Amino acid sequence: MPEQKSQVSAMTALGVLFTLIAVVALVALVMLKSKADTATETANVGNDAPAVVSISAIDLDGAGTEILSGTLTPVEGDINYVIVSGVVSDPNGCEDIDWIHGVAYRSGVTSACASDNNNCSTFSQTLEVMKANSPTNPCTGAGDTDISYSVRLPFYNFVDPTDAGTAGKANDYADQEWVIELNVTDNATLTDTVTPIFEVASLAAFSTAASINYGTVALGADSSEQTVTFENTGNMYVDSTVAASGNMTEPSGNYDVIPAGNVHYSLTQGFTYGTATATVITPSTSDLVLQLPQQLVDAGPFTAPTVDSYWVLRMPSSGVNGTYSNTLTFTAQSY
Repeated sequence: MPEQKSQVSAMTALGVLFTLIAVVALVALVMLKSKADTATETANVGNDAPAVVSISAIDLDGAGTEILSGTLTPVEGDINYVIVSGVVSDPNGCEDIDWIHGVAYRSGVTSACASDNNNCSTFSQTLEVMKANSPTNPCTGAGDTDISYSVRLPFYNFVDPTDAGTAGKANDYADQEWVIELNVTDNATLTDTVTPIFEVASLAAFSTAASINYGTVALGADSSEQTVTFENTGNMYVDSTVAASGNMTEPSGNYDVIPAGNVHYSLTQGFTYGTATATVITPSTSDLVLQLPQQLVDAGPFTAPTVDSYWVLRMPSSGVNGTYSNTLTFTAQSY
């Protein structure tokens, strides 16, 4: 009997040994299947809107002055150029900027206006144009978020005025202002907009002949009728005053000055001398009611409205041979 117990114990021990071997084998199998591996992480950068970082408008004909929140003064009979410039940016990189678009307009016509030399000027630049025009800040690629822009806008002499000087006039825009609306757009059509304002000064001005030649006139006789043309070179509706610089109405020992009162004028051709208006001696003035309108036709700066006036000299009844002269001063007045 004791020998049988020993045999059972030996078999039991052998079973335990096989069990341990199986456990070790299972552990080895598990370790073999738990090898290292890799996982790829992905994330998309969200698109952010671009931004207008800065904007400036420099008056080239006004000693390089800034006009935003100020006033632009037109140049009589000519074009005043304004440089609109600044910086735009995009958090996703400046290469994400698509273009800029702008419009300078009188507030009474809104930013949806069509280009018009009186009240609306539009402009735009693509990113490639901005790169070409911005050598100091050209958008260099990755990590570069901003780029400069610069455009030149023409403001003609007849551009609509908005300052207080227009109040009560034929083109009264005193309750309005000029706006520069600038938009920057990215490739996902997200935008940013700024709308700074300024005023345009009123300019009552015209040009006319430098001289009136009455020719040879006999003593006591009337000259032939001379035509004097006035051309509107400003941005207002204008009349005029006129005065002669001579200090005499009749010759009195000095026979080289045309007497002021002997020159009569009218806006009607073929007028009768006695019914026309006589010039007066400065500082007095007489009215010359031109009713010359502001230029409204977009054909360019050399098609300004004009009006003719007509002038006759009655030579004094006494005098000596020689050349008579006097100076007339015409002063533009807005109406």
